[in-house]
Amino acid sequence: MKRAVIYFLLITAGIIWCNSVPVIENFMVNQRTDGSQFIDVFYDLTDADGDLMTVIMQVSDDGGLNWSVNCGMLSGDVGEEICSGNGKQITWDFGAEHPGTFGDNYKIRLRVDDNYIPNLILIAGGSFNNGTSEVTVSSFYICPYEVTQSDYQTIMGNNPSNFTGVYNGPVERVSWFNAIEYCNWLSIIAELTPCYSYSTYGTNPADWPTGWNSNNINQDNISCNWAANGNRLPTEAEWQFAGLGGNQTNNYTYSGSNDIEQVAWYGGNSGDTTHTIGTKDANELLIFDISGNVWEWIWDKFGLYPTGAQTNPHGPLNGTYRVVRGGSWNCDSYECTVSVRSNRLASENFDSVGFRLCRTFEIPNFAPNLPENPYPVNGAFDLPVPENITLTWECSDPDGDELVYSVYFSEVPELDESHLLADGIETESWELTIQEYHTIYYWQIVASDGDLQTEGEVWSFATDNEEWAYVEGGLFEMGDHFNEGNDNELPVHEVIISSFYIRQYEITQGEYESVMGYCPAHNYGVGNDYPVYYVSWYDAVIYCNTLSEQEGLYPCYNLSDWSCDFSASGYRLPTEAEWEYAARGGINWTDNNRYSGTMDNLGDYAWYNFNSGGQTQEVSTKLPNQLEIYGMSGNVFEWCNDWYSSSYYESSPVNNPMGPDSGTIRVLRSGGWSSNADRCRVAERGGSGPNNNDSSGIGFRILRAVE
Repeated sequence: MKRAVIYFLLITAGIIWCNSVPVIENFMVNQRTDGSQFIDVFYDLTDADGDLMTVIMQVSDDGGLNWSVNCGMLSGDVGEEICSGNGKQITWDFGAEHPGTFGDNYKIRLRVDDNYIPNLILIAGGSFNNGTSEVTVSSFYICPYEVTQSDYQTIMGNNPSNFTGVYNGPVERVSWFNAIEYCNWLSIIAELTPCYSYSTYGTNPADWPTGWNSNNINQDNISCNWAANGNRLPTEAEWQFAGLGGNQTNNYTYSGSNDIEQVAWYGGNSGDTTHTIGTKDANELLIFDISGNVWEWIWDKFGLYPTGAQTNPHGPLNGTYRVVRGGSWNCDSYECTVSVRSNRLASENFDSVGFRLCRTFEIPNFAPNLPENPYPVNGAFDLPVPENITLTWECSDPDGDELVYSVYFSEVPELDESHLLADGIETESWELTIQEYHTIYYWQIVASDGDLQTEGEVWSFATDNEEWAYVEGGLFEMGDHFNEGNDNELPVHEVIISSFYIRQYEITQGEYESVMGYCPAHNYGVGNDYPVYYVSWYDAVIYCNTLSEQEGLYPCYNLSDWSCDFSASGYRLPTEAEWEYAARGGINWTDNNRYSGTMDNLGDYAWYNFNSGGQTQEVSTKLPNQLEIYGMSGNVFEWCNDWYSSSYYESSPVNNPMGPDSGTIRVLRSGGWSSNADRCRVAERGGSGPNNNDSSGIGFRILRAVE
C-alpha cells in the first residue's frame, strides 16, 4: 500500500479578547516515517493571565477553503484545561481515523481559547443605513462567536441541540426565552448586573414563576435594563452594524466577504449540519459566523423599520415575533446576507437557530487625580500664631465626576480615621485656627467621586516660632563689591537662588545637645543659648540628618559618601551662594552693605575681636539683618555645604551653584569672635578640612528648602 503523505501548511489563529490574548509559538507538524501514519503537532503556549485554555485542532484537505476534516483521534495537549508551557505535543492517529487517505493539500491550524467568559470584543460606535433609514449605535461589546453547546451545557446544565456530534458547534434548539435566561445566569455567575427582568419577579431566573417561558405572550413580561453591565442579546441595529464590519466595513454582501463560501456555512456547503464555530473566515471586526451556521436570536420584536433617523433603536414596542438574523446551515445564499431579516416565535426552538452575546459598553470610571497645590505650601515654616488658616488644594477627576473631600489633620505624620477633621465637603478649602507655636502639622486630602477615592500625599507645615527666616528666591551679585578682599572673592558674578528657609541664628549648645545627646563646647562661652562649637563639618551634617529623622523628614545626606540630596525634605547646611544671599538680605535688600545688616556699624550687629571679650556670646544678642537673621557676621564661623575652591567664581553656574564636585576643604563663612572686622565681611571666603572639630570659632546654622 502506498504510504499516505500529507503536506501541512502551519497556521495559528489569535483571537482578540477582553483579557490577555493567548499566544502559540514555535508551531511545527511532523508526519512519522515509521509507517504508523501518526501525525505529531508541537507548539509552545503562553497566556499572560495564567488562564487554563482550550486548544482546538482543525484540519483542511482543500488548501484552507474548508476546515471540516475529522480529527477526533487526538491525544496529548489538546482539549480543555491546557496550561501555558513549552514543548506541547498533540498526536493524531491519522491512519486509523482516515485509512487509505492520501493528499498533498492538507493544512492544520490550532485555535486557542483562554475560557474567559464572555469572550467579547469592543465595537466602536458609528452609523449605517439599514436600507430604510440612517441608524446610529453607541459602542458595545459583542462575542466573536455564537454561543457553543459546551458554553450552554456549562451554564444551563443541559444541551438541547440536535447536532451534538459537532465538536464545539453552536448551540441550537434554544428558544428566545432560553437565550434570555442564559444571559441572566451567565451574568450572575460572572458577578455582573443582569439585564433582563421578568415582570415583578426580578432578574434571577430562579425566582421566575413556573411556565414563564412556555407561552409566547409572556415575552411582553421581559424588560431589559440597557444600562446594566450584564450579558444580553444584541439589538437588531447592533447586530447589523457588527455584521457589516462596523466602522471598518467594506460593505460586503455577506459578513466579511462577497464570497459566501469563504465566510459561511449554508445550504450549499454545510452537508446539512452545523459546524464548529470559527471555521470560516471572520469579518472585518474578527467576528465569525455572522452569516450562516445558525440564525441568531435578536432582542427586537419584528416589525417595519421606522423611516426617520434613529439612535440606538430597540425595536417596536408591539409584535408577535422576535427577529432572527444571519441565515443558517440549511439556508440559501440570499438568506445569509447581512441585510436579510427573519422572525420566529419567542417560545419556539429550531435546530437552525442559536444566539450570540452582547454587552453594553461601560465608560470606565477612573479614580480622582491626586490632590495638588496645597496651601499652606507643603513644608512651610513661617505660619504666624495664633492664626485663622484656610487650607486649600486643587483636584480634578479624569471622568469629570463631581468630587467630595475628606480632610485629615494632626500633629503626627501617621494619619488615620481618628484624625478625620471634615468629611464629605464639596469645596476645595477648609478653615481652621492654629494656636500652637513651633509645631509641625500634618494634613491629607482624600478625594472621592462616589465610587472610587484617591488618597493624597501627607502635607505638612510648621508654625512660626521666630527661629526661621523665609528667604524669597531671586538674583543677586555675589562677591567682593568693594574690591577690598582677596582674589578668591572675584569676579563679582550674577547668581539666581531659589527660595528657602534658614535658621535665624546659629545652632545653640542646648539645641545640639537635645538632638545629639552631648555638647562638645567648653571654655569659650558655655550655656544653652551660646552657639555650639568644636564641631566638624561631618558633625554638622550628622546633626542635620538626625534632626530630620526626629521630625519625620527625609534626610538630605548620604552618610556613606557625604553627598547631599537637595530635593529631600530634611535639613542641610546652606550652600555658599545661599549663605551670602541670606547674609546680604535677600531679594529686597541686596544692597552693597559690607557686613550683614550694615555698611559700617559692625559693633551693633556682630561679636568679633573688638567686643567679644575673647569668647563666643549668646545668639541673637546683636541686631539682625533685614531678614531678621542674627549673627551672619561674627560670633562663630559657619560651615557651608560646598567644597572650597579659590577659583570657583570664575566658572560658577548662574542657577543655584552648589560648589565644586570635589575638594579637600569645606567652605566657612561669616567670621568669628576672634576675627577682625575684615574677616566678618559678607563677601569673605575661607575653608577648613571637614574633619576639623578643634576650633572654638566654628559652628553652623541650618537650612531647609521650600518644597
